[in-house]
Amino acid sequence: MKTKRNLNPNIKKRPAYTVQTIPYSAPNHPPITNKEKIPKIADIILPMQKDILIRHARQADYPTIYELIETAFRTAEHRDGTEQDFAADLRAGTNYITELELVAEIDSQLIGHIMLTKTYVVLPDGGRYDTLLLAPLSVLREYRNAGVGSALVRAGLRIARTMGYRTVFLVGEPDYYRRFGFELSHLYGISHESLPAEYVQTIELVPGALTGITGRIKM
Repeated sequence: MKTKRNLNPNIKKRPAYTVQTIPYSAPNHPPITNKEKIPKIADIILPMQKDILIRHARQADYPTIYELIETAFRTAEHRDGTEQDFAADLRAGTNYITELELVAEIDSQLIGHIMLTKTYVVLPDGGRYDTLLLAPLSVLREYRNAGVGSALVRAGLRIARTMGYRTVFLVGEPDYYRRFGFELSHLYGISHESLPAEYVQTIELVPGALTGITGRIKM
């Protein structure tokens, strides 16, 4: 989500930041494929600027997250009004990953949110290719164009990579997500049965991860 102007004059654009990680054991998730460590759930993982923090969502945050998503999408260019329910349904389902739900916080107020959950590509032979879905991404209007959304996306992708996930899919504006390395998924031979091809995108967290993969992405 984004807007053309910054409504909060005290927040300025910031460069990309690096996630600060600490040891975490995740036996129920795919093996870590590199030497990076997964951040512990309850700890702040990404100082974005002096007063803005990115951390994992906690159960106590869920009601506020629901309201945040609903409020943020009221001013989104593309919306259907059910995004907050979509996020709640994802959290309640079997594809939810605790480590991949993050929030942005300033002075104890939640101002942004992101979630990545499990999904898959249906292969031509009926098989499945496991991947992740990035949705939804929400930032309150007064904090847009401040780097909050970018920080959430970069943190989410980095944690997903360290957990052993190889690819991520989403539906969104190509001009926004291109900065993170997302490409149109139809260029790989992967599409959605009904969503417009110009908005369905993917990124390889591991180079070559989509080599030889074609089919229909489930969202």
